[in-house]
Amino acid sequence: MNRLSRSCFVGKLNFRTSEIELQAHFSVCGKVVKVEIARDETGKSKGFAFVDFEKPQDAEYAVQHLERSLLDGKTISVEFSRPKLRRIMIDKLAQKARIKELNDEKGDQMREIAAKILEEETKTNEETKVVETQSKIEDSDSSSIEDESESESSSSDSSSSDDSRKSSHKKRRHRHSRKKSSRHKRHSSSEKRKH
Repeated sequence: MNRLSRSCFVGKLNFRTSEIELQAHFSVCGKVVKVEIARDETGKSKGFAFVDFEKPQDAEYAVQHLERSLLDGKTISVEFSRPKLRRIMIDKLAQKARIKELNDEKGDQMREIAAKILEEETKTNEETKVVETQSKIEDSDSSSIEDESESESSSSDSSSSDDSRKSSHKKRRHRHSRKKSSRHKRHSSSEKRKH
């Protein structure tokens, strides 16, 4: 045991124990200058802490008298904190906090990437809908033009058919009228002969 240490390691803490309660429990041994409860990235207690006293004798008194004492319904363990152990614990906590930050950053980056992908897919879907709509409009216009063209063609066919019928009718009438005229001429000439 290092009797010159002013720091105590406190284990087996109730997860609900606060720094204020811990300080009050240890202040019976001497002046407490710092209380540090180890917490995870969410802020929840990890069940252990470090308590620093002003004088090494106060830390020694705490180890002798508060070991296996009851705090918030739990029997706690108290021992001298070894600087190396404390540094390791603090380094691990700092490392976990950094990992959480990195995970949060990665999570933010992943969310941003997912949002961009979703935005691009939405934009692509909208563009596809626009293209499909334009295609439908063009198809509709094209079929309207074809219908008009067919209508004009059939109208033209019909009018050309009408024209040909009219023309043929005219020709018949013309022939008929020529025949009539020629008959009339014949008839007139035969009349003349008779007279």
